[in-house]
Amino acid sequence: MIAPQYAGLALDVSISKAIALLRHELLRQFEDKKITQLKLMIDYLQQKFMQADRSTWHMGTTNFQVLWERICATVYGDQLQKFPIPAIPAYQTSSGRISRPENTSRPDIVISEGQKIAIIDAKYYDFSKSKPSWSDMVKQFFYAKAYSLKYPSKKVDNIFAVPKVEIDDAKEVVVIDDHSKLLNAEFPPIKIIYLNVTDAINLYNKRQKNTDLRADALTIQQVI
Repeated sequence: MIAPQYAGLALDVSISKAIALLRHELLRQFEDKKITQLKLMIDYLQQKFMQADRSTWHMGTTNFQVLWERICATVYGDQLQKFPIPAIPAYQTSSGRISRPENTSRPDIVISEGQKIAIIDAKYYDFSKSKPSWSDMVKQFFYAKAYSLKYPSKKVDNIFAVPKVEIDDAKEVVVIDDHSKLLNAEFPPIKIIYLNVTDAINLYNKRQKNTDLRADALTIQQVI
C-alpha cells in the first residue's frame, strides 16, 4: 500500500545505496517510533531489491501498528502539522540552555475545531486482551498538559483509538489514588474509541476522513 503522492517515484540513488543510508541513520536514532519506521523502510527496499527481476511482488508486515497510525490519521483528518507538540526537552548547563527538539516525543494525531482539541493515540491490539501500558498513559497525560498550557482557551481531550472488539466494556482510562478516589482534575480521563478496522482501511485507501468519528473525538468528557 503506497501513498498516491509517492507512487511511481524513482529513488535518487540505487536501492543498495538507499539501504546503506537508512542503516546509517538507524544507528543514530533512539526513539522507538523512528527506529520502527526505518526498519520497515529497510525491509521494503530489501524485498524490492530481491524481487527486482519479477513483474509483480507483494510485501507484508508483522508490525501493523505503524500503518494503523497512518490509517487513523487519515480517518480523523490529522492536523499535527498545524498543532505540533508545544513542549520541547532541553538541558540546562553552566553556560546556558540547550534544546533538543529531536528528542521530543510527539502525538500520533492532533485534531481541533473551534475551542476544542483532541490528542489521539492510535493503538492496534485486541483491547479485550491487553491494555495500554503505564508509559502510554503517561505520554498522553503529558501531551494533554502541554497542549493545555499552549492553548489555555481550548478544551483538551485525550483519546486511545483502537480496533473494535466483541467485548468493549472499557470506555475510558482514569487514575485513582490509594483510596480509590478519582484524580480526574490532575489526570483528565483518556477516552477509548473503538474503530471498525475494515471500514477504517477502506477510508484510508480512499484518503477520506470520517466526519462523524472526528466529531465524536472532539466531544469533551465532563470531569467529575
